Amino acid sequence: MKLSSALLVSSASATAVECDISHLLSDFTLLLRGRVKGQTLVNKGKIRKRAQILLHESGDFSDWFVSCSADKKIVGTIRCYSDGSLVEILPDCTERGCNPADLEIWNTKTYDSSDGCKRGYTASGLEMHGNSCYRKCNQPNGDTLLSNKKLKCHCTNDGCSYGFNRGGSVDSIWITRWNGVPLVTPCDVATTTTSTTTTTASTTTPITTTPSTTSTSTTTTTTTTTTTTTTTQQSADWHCANVVPISDYEIALGISTSDMNWDCTDSNSDGSFCTKSCPSGFVMRGTRKTKECSCRNATNCQWKKNLSDCEVTLKIQQITCLFNLP
Repeated sequence: MKLSSALLVSSASATAVECDISHLLSDFTLLLRGRVKGQTLVNKGKIRKRAQILLHESGDFSDWFVSCSADKKIVGTIRCYSDGSLVEILPDCTERGCNPADLEIWNTKTYDSSDGCKRGYTASGLEMHGNSCYRKCNQPNGDTLLSNKKLKCHCTNDGCSYGFNRGGSVDSIWITRWNGVPLVTPCDVATTTTSTTTTTASTTTPITTTPSTTSTSTTTTTTTTTTTTTTTQQSADWHCANVVPISDYEIALGISTSDMNWDCTDSNSDGSFCTKSCPSGFVMRGTRKTKECSCRNATNCQWKKNLSDCEVTLKIQQITCLFNLP
């Protein structure tokens, strides 16, 4: 029996070509992926990790995605051709991250999971993309101030920098309001002034050269005193009301403003966030529990955002009925 030429061609094309990818699988900086959001492979092949090969079955070549383990958004491809050759268009996985020195006043420690920063640092000390937590700065009086916003390391194709989430985007930690006041409340700024005082004193001393001749010598002494004074310049004195307001519903339940519990990042200062918890006997009726003190100027500060109400905790009381039996 003779096979037709068409059948012979079909059988030949069904023979899979194997490309060795063992060196890629052993490279822990790379990640082989069959799917990437927003991108499409030309002719998706098949990976056999145990055999450490990329299979090519039809067409000019079969391809597969390769991304960086540290940042999956950086993507390249590999192609296995019919002749068994493997062409690699690998992503640039050069170590990326934020330089902690760019935090400036907030670069006071290595931030870890105890601070809320769970991504950590690279081997060379760069802060990983997405590392986000509240930061600490040291004030001139020795106190430690917690940032009023979570500061994060954010990397794009243009590089990495520190910022904070704002309205669905990431803004620089140094951005200011329209009036020049920074959105990330800074530490107080220490300023040093130096004053110099110069005092000149003249002393006249008689000198006798002969018993009958006397002259005088005048000595001038100049004394310079330098005084250095360090003062602390407070940030803008903008504050909301001392007491965070509660809802009319809560007031109707008999809750007073002094009963409510608030945990604030910076008291009632501009930019402070206060998290609400209900007093004993009440429970939160929702998940919105954080208010922000927001100021347009020194005389226009308000507590922003409507919060979930506290309501009375329901208790099931068992009523025992006693019956008089005949």
